[in-house]
Amino acid sequence: MPDITLEAGYDKQGNYIRNYNYVGISMPLPFFNRNQGAIKQARIAVDASKTQLELQQDQVQSQLANSYQSATRLDRLANSFDPAFKGDFNHLIEEVAKNYQRRNISLLEFLDFYDSYKNNTLQINALQQDRLNALEQLNYVTGTSFFNK
Repeated sequence: MPDITLEAGYDKQGNYIRNYNYVGISMPLPFFNRNQGAIKQARIAVDASKTQLELQQDQVQSQLANSYQSATRLDRLANSFDPAFKGDFNHLIEEVAKNYQRRNISLLEFLDFYDSYKNNTLQINALQQDRLNALEQLNYVTGTSFFNK
C-alpha cells in the first residue's frame, strides 16, 4: 500500500523567490526496500505471541500436574484411615470422661487424654480440609467441577 503525501505551502521571504507558493505530492516507490522492516517486525510479533502461548500452556500444564499430584496424595492419605476410627475415638474420650467423673483417673490423666484427643481431632480435620482444598484447586485449574464433595 503506497504512502501518498500531499503538501502545500507558502513562503513570503524565506526563499530566493519572494511570495513563494508551492504544491507537492510524494509517494515512496518500494523498488529496493519493499517494506522489509515492517514485515520483520510482524514476524517478530508473531513469534513472540507463539512463545507467550507456549509459556502459558506450560504453566497451565505444570499447575495442573501439581494440583493433581497434591489432590491424589491427600485423598490417599485421608482414605487410609479406618472409617470406624473416628467413632471409636469419640467413644474412647466419652469413656475417659466417665472415668474422670467416677474419680477413677486423676485430673492430670484426664487432661492428658483430652489434649491427645483434641490434637488428633484437629489433625484429622486439617487433613480433610487440605484434601477438599486440593480438590477445589484441581476444579479451579481445570475449569470444571470434577469433584463436588
